[in-house]
Amino acid sequence: DSYAFTPRLWAYNSGSTFYMKDLVISQSDDLAFPAQNSISTPSVSASQNSIGVPSVGASSSCTMEDGWFKTVGDASCMLGNADGSPLVVNYTKKKYTTYSFTIKLGTSDGNNAHNGDISPHGGFKPCNKDGTSTSRGSSPELWFIDRDSDWGWGLYNGGFGHTASYQSKKSSPSDPHGMK
Repeated sequence: DSYAFTPRLWAYNSGSTFYMKDLVISQSDDLAFPAQNSISTPSVSASQNSIGVPSVGASSSCTMEDGWFKTVGDASCMLGNADGSPLVVNYTKKKYTTYSFTIKLGTSDGNNAHNGDISPHGGFKPCNKDGTSTSRGSSPELWFIDRDSDWGWGLYNGGFGHTASYQSKKSSPSDPHGMK
């Protein structure tokens, strides 16, 4: 099915570490979506405990650490279920799909996300179009970068170009400084 994808988490270089947990994927046909209660279909994981490292599309840079899915420098890791199978999201099942998760970003320099050295740099790819590759690839992504010219969260790849949309969020709850 060309509309079923395994999401990815990626980190750009050896100085970056990305963590994810509490992943909930919700799908609905309701225009008022997202509803207060998430729904789960057989092809969609909606359990906080289901995230794991899959047996394909992952390298030694992809691990679990205290309930967090962890991706360390220069790697792209497919998300999996706890049993080692790839987590697959079929976008044809429902009209709308939303993701919610907790993410934190680390760096090799004491988790400083304000020094303009690019790290942390990485992101989340909801539509993996790069197969089982463990490199960054060209799939659409929500990304973060610590760079003076475009610091913050934005969109990249997949026809979005380079969009640094949240440059004014330093010291806000979405600021990863100090790995919070």
